[in-house]
Parts: sequence; structure tokens; C-alpha cells
Amino acid sequence: MLNWSNRAIRALQTTQLICFFSKYHSGRLTPEKEADEMLKLAFETSILVEQGRLFFKNKIVDDYGSKKPEAYRGYRARILDYIVVCHQIACEWGEASDEDKGIMHKISEACERQFVSLVQKEVGRGQTASVVTKQAGDGVHLQTLINEARRGHLDLG
Repeated sequence: MLNWSNRAIRALQTTQLICFFSKYHSGRLTPEKEADEMLKLAFETSILVEQGRLFFKNKIVDDYGSKKPEAYRGYRARILDYIVVCHQIACEWGEASDEDKGIMHKISEACERQFVSLVQKEVGRGQTASVVTKQAGDGVHLQTLINEARRGHLDLG
């Protein structure tokens, strides 16, 4: 489960980053590189959904999908829907307008966050092993760290 979750997070994060770089850092990835990466993600996300069916069975509702093979009857588990959406983004990327690609960025980011939140409930620990790692972070940002370092006051701990 942990291995599958890590692979799914990698695929979701990669989708989100390609969308992000396309919207905010145009030219960092060539259109060819974007297309190649999205094609790889189309395969990977499809495989992850099918593997995820081993962990998360469909919910049977009425007769929906009753003529399908057993693993496909009913409605897919919500946790898999987030991977499906990123699969659809990867498949549609090449035909999407710039405006739609910007929207896809927001959607992919939301999918990743929702997926991580759900999968954390499945594989995450309820508490940390150390009091130190239990402490909350301070929401620091790179520019703040750069400014602190320039003043000679950098403290990450």
C-alpha cells in the first residue's frame, strides 16, 4: 500500500508540476518535453487506478455496472477518482487551450492534496515517534530565508 501510494503521489505531483511550469514558467519545459511527460503520466495513472482497485473496492449502488466484471461494478472509490482526473489531464493536455491548462493546474493541485489527505489516513501514523518531529513548522518561505541569510540571521532549526 505504501509503495502504491508513493507512486501515486509521484504521478499526481508530476502532473501538477508540469501544469505549474506550463502556466507560470513557460519555456522551462519545451512543448515536446511536456507532451512526452504527459504521455508517460497517462500510462502511469491508468496503471495506478487499476492497481488501486486491489485496495479500494467499488461501492455497489443499485444496479450500476451490474453487467461489468465484479471489480468494475458500482462506483469507483473516491480516492481513485483523484488519480483518474490526473489521468484525464494527461490525456487531454495536448489539445487543451492555455486557459484550460491554467485551470488544469488548479484541478491537479486540488487532486493531489485530496489524495494525500485520504491516503494519509490509510498509511500514515497517528502520531510521530519523536517529540521534535511533532512540532509544527512555521510556514517559512524561500524569500524570507534569503533575506535572513543576507542579514546573517539564518536559523532553520
